[in-house]
Amino acid sequence: MSHKALERENLRIKVGEAIRKREFMKCLELSQQKLPPPNLTKTMLENEFKICSDRKFRVILVEDFDEYKVFIQIPDGKSDCDFYVWYAKFSSNALVEWNIPTHDYLGNWYNELKILSKEL
Repeated sequence: MSHKALERENLRIKVGEAIRKREFMKCLELSQQKLPPPNLTKTMLENEFKICSDRKFRVILVEDFDEYKVFIQIPDGKSDCDFYVWYAKFSSNALVEWNIPTHDYLGNWYNELKILSKEL
């Protein structure tokens, strides 16, 4: 396993532990319905979540669709203002899957939504 892959897996384990133990900030009221234009996103995230000025490791719940949740995670000092987006799937309140979505994952998800919208 490459160094980068090992780092990613260690981060995945750390995020999974935070989600399982419910050691995350719930910020649903701050994130819902407040999607700024791309050029203002970093400013909004700094104002709401301190993504630039507080670089300690944190997991923040930003979307909750019952058994599917979206988190942002501040890397521990990785850079000035970046963050990771994670999805988490639950079954009977148990975490069963969590990861950083890949382009393939998002493309498949989009295609499934298109099919569902045609069926409705």
